[in-house]
Amino acid sequence: MKKIILLIVSLSLSCSSDSSDYGYGEYDNGDSYNNSSDSGYPVSVSPNGMSDYVLSGIDRNGDISGNDPQIEFKVGDKITFTVSASGHPFYLKTKASVGTADIIMGISNNGTSSGKISWTPTQAGTFYYQCSLHADMSGMIVITE
Repeated sequence: MKKIILLIVSLSLSCSSDSSDYGYGEYDNGDSYNNSSDSGYPVSVSPNGMSDYVLSGIDRNGDISGNDPQIEFKVGDKITFTVSASGHPFYLKTKASVGTADIIMGISNNGTSSGKISWTPTQAGTFYYQCSLHADMSGMIVITE
């Protein structure tokens, strides 16, 4: 029995990682997340009924998760939203509003219900992700210099 316990302990120690970036980048001074990889910031999007988008992934503050969270990035960050939200078109917009007005121009696949939307912001400001059909499915995106 002691040999089994020793084997389990040594396996768990040899499998642990002393790297703090977990493949996503590294924290910068403990205050903001600095993603130095070419993959950018991955964000998964799914619906929670007709009331919320559920997001999970990474932003400048680290891990993001939950219903309609505010997410934060910097100008020049590559953000990739992987959307799996049948019946809930996911738009990146300049104002929170249903419909297709106020979309951020020049973003391929903006408004998809299933697929990837990649965005590299070129200016600071407050933007939104919004379902074009349901007003409650919305959240804020803050872009800083």
